[in-house]
Amino acid sequence: MIEAFEKKPGNDCHNNATYAAMIKSVDESVARINKVLEELELNNNTLLVFFSDNGGHGTYTCQKPLRGGKGMYYEGGIRVPMFVYWPGKVIPERTCKEPVIGTDFYPTFLQLAGISAPQNYELDGTSILPLLKGEKKLN
Repeated sequence: MIEAFEKKPGNDCHNNATYAAMIKSVDESVARINKVLEELELNNNTLLVFFSDNGGHGTYTCQKPLRGGKGMYYEGGIRVPMFVYWPGKVIPERTCKEPVIGTDFYPTFLQLAGISAPQNYELDGTSILPLLKGEKKLN
């Protein structure tokens, strides 16, 4: 895979064949997971969430037009890719600009499962189920 990217022209921002191959490998792995879900006929009842860690590594890539990268508090270091896939439930190819954070997943999954949060336990996040349903803002 690295060899294939070595043959492709890069640019001043994205020119590392190993990094590109790693990203492609993640893409292929997510596709394999989804294929298994489809084969088992579980895909219509499964919310697939892909959420990355903070920013791209500045040594290998950049986040233009955002400033900064992994480990920085600038936008390029804290914005991350995220997608959800849930056939029949989440509108495909829709973009949401409402910011979410990793701690939002726990309350979201609790709500989806119909489970109450543990007693005397304050949740740090907020359920993003309204966003998944296409609402513009969280309540």
